[in-house]
Amino acid sequence: MSNTNKFAIIVAGGSGTRMNTDVPKQFLLLHNKPIIVHSIEKFLLADAEIKIIVVLPKYQLERWNNLQTDYPFLKQIKTTIGGSSRFESVKNGLNEIDGDGLVAIHDAVRPLITKNKISELYLNAEQNGNAIPALPCVDTIRFEKENGNYELMNRNKMWLMQTPQCFIIQQIKDAYLKAKHIDYTDDAAVAEAANYKINLVMGDKNNFKITIPEDLELAELLMSNFN
Repeated sequence: MSNTNKFAIIVAGGSGTRMNTDVPKQFLLLHNKPIIVHSIEKFLLADAEIKIIVVLPKYQLERWNNLQTDYPFLKQIKTTIGGSSRFESVKNGLNEIDGDGLVAIHDAVRPLITKNKISELYLNAEQNGNAIPALPCVDTIRFEKENGNYELMNRNKMWLMQTPQCFIIQQIKDAYLKAKHIDYTDDAAVAEAANYKINLVMGDKNNFKITIPEDLELAELLMSNFN
């Protein structure tokens, strides 16, 4: 990787509701280690100089601080409190960054991202302004219309978005400042609303978001095979 300053915002606002647990899903164990720790370690493996910012709800701070007993390196990681939406949480993370460079914005519960993909995304963002991992849709898709009918969509033009989504810092900060609302579901949508061209990069099918118990079981299986 180049010597450009690199940051990573790890968004960790998830609860355990759909996992049927009281433990926020980013703190669930995967291969005997909290999911969020796996995600952070992937960035440090890609480049040990990446400056990481973890954004999480205030009520999860105690749980985060307790992790530092088993993982002392977490003490070096900056944290900030999230907002009431993903948009506000990412914006709080961006406010912690001073200076120029690149920033990757990543869901804490995508622990199977690879260090090679992270490096590729930073490089693409440096060259093109941003780099958004995505997978082509392979399923047939229908769009639900207001009249109760379902319109068949052209799946060949559909892409499934992933994270980390990487940007030149000035670009994504400018996009967040110009945003008209807070309902965006990813950072590429914020940038696009500010008239920045979105650069898609091929994603990884194993880089899925852990949301339900079956996702955690699959991640455990995949990680066992990796090791």
